[in-house]
Amino acid sequence: MFDHKPNEREWLSWLSLAIWIAVIYLTIPFVRLGTGFVKSTWGSETFTYVIALVLILATLAVLVWLMRKRALSPGRFAWMLAIAGIFVALTFGLKSGTPEEAIHLLEYGVLSILAYRAFSHRIGDYSIYIAATLLGTLIGMVDEAIQWLVPGRYFGLHDIAINLTAVTLVQLAIAAGIRPAIIAHRPTSASLRRICRLGAMTAGLFGLFHLNTPGNIAAYSAAIPALAFLNGPNHTMIEFGHLYDHPEIGHFRSRLAPEELAHADRTRARETALILDQYTSRDTYPDFLRRHMGAKDPLLHEARVHLYSRNVNAEWARDDNDPARRRQRYTTAYRENQILEEYFSETLKASGSVWTDELTRLAKANMISDYEYDSLVSRHLITAYSGSQAMWMFGGAVVALLVFGHYLKIPARGRYPK
Repeated sequence: MFDHKPNEREWLSWLSLAIWIAVIYLTIPFVRLGTGFVKSTWGSETFTYVIALVLILATLAVLVWLMRKRALSPGRFAWMLAIAGIFVALTFGLKSGTPEEAIHLLEYGVLSILAYRAFSHRIGDYSIYIAATLLGTLIGMVDEAIQWLVPGRYFGLHDIAINLTAVTLVQLAIAAGIRPAIIAHRPTSASLRRICRLGAMTAGLFGLFHLNTPGNIAAYSAAIPALAFLNGPNHTMIEFGHLYDHPEIGHFRSRLAPEELAHADRTRARETALILDQYTSRDTYPDFLRRHMGAKDPLLHEARVHLYSRNVNAEWARDDNDPARRRQRYTTAYRENQILEEYFSETLKASGSVWTDELTRLAKANMISDYEYDSLVSRHLITAYSGSQAMWMFGGAVVALLVFGHYLKIPARGRYPK
């Protein structure tokens, strides 16, 4: 299928892609059930090893195919080996967090191949790789938008990045590793216009995601009663915040600017502490997250999440027999306590969650002192740019791509672009 156009009609190739997209989308409500069963039966690491094995076997199959064609040059072999290595490294990189997310690598790797196959009926130039990547990215973004609507599933920029990575790596493998004979010339004007349209759609949808902040969700869900379910803790899409960089503690993120956080901690410490003291155990933590969203009460929510991270890591550290992991967990616990003492000091003092001197000394004695700490609390907050900057950035990209695409239609010197 790489040395010549697909044998089937074009609509069948697009139908194959549409069926695969439907499989991805329709399984969204049931993925948690399947992954939960695998975890409880064989363990989370099953995802890592099975997906890594599939990726390795797929790479070997391509290499064998190239050998039989006598087309396996050192350059192609090196590219295929490098891309396979990146895929496997990404799979094992997800092992320590959420191993099941590696499923995205397989889903969107297959989707990338099907997108290339569908486009190859019409595109014979190098733009096919960019077109397939943009289409795959767009499909992956819609995937996350659907998850945002489904109870029990979540929207994640991290998942969009995984989808994009899988699609891009497969296109790179096709372009540099397989090097199809039918893709052999520079992009035409029609191909560039296609890329502009796909790029504008991708940038536009990503821009809409950035407009879908908790405040805007609350506004339109209040106006449309049928959308009231979106105004809950599981339906957050994009949140902006502020990055804190303390030279002795490390990094953490907050929805509140420094002066806002200091003012809230000073003026609302007692009322916040009274609520925190109602949710001191790990068993009450899920109920707290349901009742007290970060967008509605940042001080309360963030203080409790920092407390949870501190307490649970200290608890795990005490019971961990692995010295390296134990030190890492004590480091997290100690740094989270420092964040609480420095930035949530009044709230912490008013609550019953102040660490004893003995516990503080224990954590400090066992921590990694030269480790650059970056808190996982509120790590999803976007701090590199603001909402208004995002609007101008993505809106400008859409306009620029559409204008450039329109410019390519304009005749030049009496000739129309092909």
